[in-house]
Amino acid sequence: MDRMVARRIARRARNPMAALMGFHRLVASNSLAPAEVDARWRQSLRLASPTGLDELAALDLRAAASRLRVPVLVLHGARDRVFPPAVARATASLLQRPTLHIHEWAGHDLPLMETGWCARHIQAWISTW
Repeated sequence: MDRMVARRIARRARNPMAALMGFHRLVASNSLAPAEVDARWRQSLRLASPTGLDELAALDLRAAASRLRVPVLVLHGARDRVFPPAVARATASLLQRPTLHIHEWAGHDLPLMETGWCARHIQAWISTW
């Protein structure tokens, strides 16, 4: 089990509400206002599964990833504090046909905060088929 996930499970056991708010503060982009972080936190309260972290801890897709024979685009934020860029690089190294792009200052919320950057990379990637 990844140490980050194990720590999140321990925090959730001690204080579920604080753990969820801490997660949102961790992944929130520096450009988000505190009110936006709080709004996302409230939405997560409605959507959160109590078993979500346990399922994530048990999930290991490395074998399945290595069997993929199709091209795979991996987009990642260099400042992702949930899954560091090393995770994206390791994932890409398992794939047979990877394309990896790391945004230099984005975090875990890359698709939400850098929609245009993601769209440009997706369009460029698709155009190579």
